[in-house]
Amino acid sequence: MIKFKCPECGNDCAEEVVTDAVISNKVNGIAEDCEDLDYGECGECFDGIISRYQCASCGYVIPDITTPEQMVEWLKENGTEE
Repeated sequence: MIKFKCPECGNDCAEEVVTDAVISNKVNGIAEDCEDLDYGECGECFDGIISRYQCASCGYVIPDITTPEQMVEWLKENGTEE
């Protein structure tokens, strides 16, 4: 497997940033001693446009990559093998 490695901080987790999307998340409720909502698993994402791919740790934006196909090519050239 070829994995992401951030050129800035070395983190191994990239994230896809989507804009103009409708996201549906399950709400489980709240704990008795809590003021925050407890969400279930990640929900569904409808529509939206991929804005960018970036490092989940430091926010480094991979330049000019806005499609999954471009990200695959970038990973082939810049990723690390496990």
